Amino acid sequence: MSPDSKTGLCRFTKQENGPQLEEFITQAIVTSDKMINCAAPHGEGAHGEFFVEIAIDIVPPRSNDPKFFKSQDTFVIYDLPIVDGIYPTILPVEGGTIYNVTISSYNTRLMKDATITKQCRFDDDPGSVSEAKCILAEKATCSCYNQRKAKPNTSVQLYFTQNEIHFNNTKLDPIVRYETPQLYELVPPEGNITGGTLVTVMGTGFFLTPTIKCKFGQVEVVATYQSPERLDCIAPPPIDHLQEVVTVEITQNGVDYTNSPNVTFTYQLIRTCPGTPPCSGHGYCDQTKGKCVCTDPEWTGDACNTSVNTNKQGYWNIVASALGGVSVSFVLFLILMGLYSRHRSNEYKRLVHERQRNDISTAL
Repeated sequence: MSPDSKTGLCRFTKQENGPQLEEFITQAIVTSDKMINCAAPHGEGAHGEFFVEIAIDIVPPRSNDPKFFKSQDTFVIYDLPIVDGIYPTILPVEGGTIYNVTISSYNTRLMKDATITKQCRFDDDPGSVSEAKCILAEKATCSCYNQRKAKPNTSVQLYFTQNEIHFNNTKLDPIVRYETPQLYELVPPEGNITGGTLVTVMGTGFFLTPTIKCKFGQVEVVATYQSPERLDCIAPPPIDHLQEVVTVEITQNGVDYTNSPNVTFTYQLIRTCPGTPPCSGHGYCDQTKGKCVCTDPEWTGDACNTSVNTNKQGYWNIVASALGGVSVSFVLFLILMGLYSRHRSNEYKRLVHERQRNDISTAL
């Protein structure tokens, strides 16, 4: 190649297992003795994989039969990929999020070529460029890393490239950047190990999203947004029932969680108490022991459902019953004594009468 050459031609030839199908000749510019820039063909038929040939030393008047040198490489002209979605659609300003991009239309050859780096980018910021790791199926799923810090409450547009050069606007809804919320307190900070405790999370920076959640240890639950300073969550049972204390975190985008090691929830083995409601509404339940503590002086018993007045009446009924039993026994005793006395009296009269009769007989 002559280093004095300034122009040339590039010929793009498409072949598909048979005779030549399409041919395009475009202008080339020689930039050095090792590089030529070729203009890519466009228009009808300019789509697919092409063999590339180069003609150099083309000087006016142009030769009608330039000599082309065939390259071993091929050139692919493809449609721009169609990006269907991104998850999550909101990202923390601190960066560090791995987000997924779903692509429904893509060039399989380029996506499979490991020597070509697929990339994501936000707007025109070169510092936000991230390599995309893609899994190919009917739709491609590519994971990108958000390594760039940003200003809060700003929106950016996602761009994607299959060839490391041409980034196309995905035209999705803008991605919103937010400040990570802060957690301060749980109310209550403890609950039953079986789960079900309504826990209020106090903090700052909360905002309503469809992906807002609480995480107790490793268990995620849906959060109910109440205000920028309050969320409500139902504590789940822990994965490990031997784990008594777990950290509680929240996520706004379903991926990035807060980091609040001092905000913890304590699981306790809580027992139930008798009565409906527990302790019959006349006391409170000592859940660590499963026993009622009666606070109403008019009620007592295991379930605080026995009236103290009823107990007094019952006592006097017992006394009356006992006294009634004694009275009956005493009456029976008197009756028996009366019968016995009458019998003795009759026996005495009989003996007296018989003695008198004997005395009379002796006198005669």
